[in-house]
Amino acid sequence: MPATEVSEYNKTKRLMHLWGFFVPATCMLACIPVGFAWVRSNRQSGRVDDPDFSQLIAASIIQLLSLVTLVYPTVFSARLARLPGLLTWILITVSASCTISSVPLYLLSTTAWSMVIAFTGTIAQALILMQIVQGI
Repeated sequence: MPATEVSEYNKTKRLMHLWGFFVPATCMLACIPVGFAWVRSNRQSGRVDDPDFSQLIAASIIQLLSLVTLVYPTVFSARLARLPGLLTWILITVSASCTISSVPLYLLSTTAWSMVIAFTGTIAQALILMQIVQGI
């Protein structure tokens, strides 16, 4: 390989290590406002006529769409199909199940639990993206 290609490869490798730190660190920092929201939330179950319920449904639909568009190329691409490991598939399952379960949980439990479960699905999706980017 020419020297410029080796240099670019080394830069890319360092950037991947940076993303390996930056994404989980950002996810951890995002837990701080979620903690504040948990403490300040009312301990009541939600209702169908709440505007927050409608927003939760819209956000869940968009998150599931995002998850499908993230995973679809991975499954059907010969190059990308080999890259994600078991952790990625576990995170895909966690993200999808958290996103789906947060909607009925809003009505059956406290709204705080629904928020935490939906946030967990979002965190899992960020980690999926990190796994795929590092695998490329």
